[in-house]
Amino acid sequence: MLETVNKYLIGALIPVLLIGSGFYLLARLRFFWVLHPVAVVKPLLAGGSKGGISPRRALAVALAGTLGVGNIVGVSAAIWWGGAGAVFWMLLSAVAAATLKYAEALLSERGATPYYIKAILSKKGFSRAGRAAACVFVIFCIINSITMGGLIQVGAVAGALEGVMSIDRHASGIVLALLAALTALGGIKRISRVTGALVPVMSVGFFIMSAAVLILRADALPAVFKLVMSEAFDLSAAGGGVVGFLTSRAVRHGVMRGLITNEAGAGTSPMAHAVSDAPAVERGFMGIVEVLVDTVILCGMTAAVILISYGECSVWGENSVMMTLSAYSAVLGAWADYAMCAAVVLFGLAAVICQSFYALEALSYLTKKLPPRAHLAARRLFILLFALCAYLGAVAPPAFTWGLADLAIGVMTLINLPAVLLALEEIKQRTREYFA
Repeated sequence: MLETVNKYLIGALIPVLLIGSGFYLLARLRFFWVLHPVAVVKPLLAGGSKGGISPRRALAVALAGTLGVGNIVGVSAAIWWGGAGAVFWMLLSAVAAATLKYAEALLSERGATPYYIKAILSKKGFSRAGRAAACVFVIFCIINSITMGGLIQVGAVAGALEGVMSIDRHASGIVLALLAALTALGGIKRISRVTGALVPVMSVGFFIMSAAVLILRADALPAVFKLVMSEAFDLSAAGGGVVGFLTSRAVRHGVMRGLITNEAGAGTSPMAHAVSDAPAVERGFMGIVEVLVDTVILCGMTAAVILISYGECSVWGENSVMMTLSAYSAVLGAWADYAMCAAVVLFGLAAVICQSFYALEALSYLTKKLPPRAHLAARRLFILLFALCAYLGAVAPPAFTWGLADLAIGVMTLINLPAVLLALEEIKQRTREYFA
């Protein structure tokens, strides 16, 4: 049932909505971030000043939620299930998604995602629908945080530690669960400090290792490019035509794994950008940087590394984390297994921490009217539940979890995207005023 819904509803609708909406917004906003790349990057130099957190830290928190299993595991899973052509659709959806991420991060000035969904729909005369949509969104946001943060991320970390260092999955699950709980209890200030330290180090290290592989095997890149482009439009297995396009493995897995990696359009990163003290448009710029760093640069390089050595690493099959690790070690040598294992741990830990924050922000929307003591008790109870799920993620099979994560993030996207598109005039006006 879950597989059917994901294939014919989520998997068919999301690619069309994401790519179509993203390029529509980009055109209506006159290709602003393509024409003004320096303006997009400039806010990274700013510091915090108004009691919130700085744009850099907000970006680090948001990147922590998107980097991780999407880069290490999501890319290899997309290639395994969708073929090399999935890489093309992943990158295409990322270019479209960058503008969507800009729009939703800009709207975070109104508050976290459920608040602006409710406000936008209410302004259009749909108050009851706005309240219902916001509540459904936060429920699936919590489900997504548990599956992506508490199950899939920890599963990837436990798989890497077991495969490379023979560390028992139960032990790694317990340690990660405790770390996630302790960090979540500290709130956004502690989370932003931890992710602000982890994200730059792990991103630069991962980039250097990927670049080393691509330089050493530059001779294989033309063949990889040809394979990606040929399989991207091979719809024969899906029957051809429009139905074939929508249900083809390459489109479905490429776009959905791309969405898993950057979560653009799904409404998660506004949870982080809402606590930033940056102006609305500059928050949007951070959203663009987030997608370009996460999916276009790091995921694109990861995909190339995997495809270069796919003959050797594909023997791991559904064990996506070991497939990625073996792709790097096939070129760099056995030491790369340990370096990549450390990268998986850092990526996974940062993502677990960030996803716990997203879930707590969503939970606060549901419990904000409770008495303070009951509100605090609900948060602590959820942190315990999240820690338990993190432990279970170390020992649970990944197949069902991926399906549930796809469903959750798909429903969130179907709720968030209409609200973003309804706010187009506001987004255009704020963008025009900023560049004026």
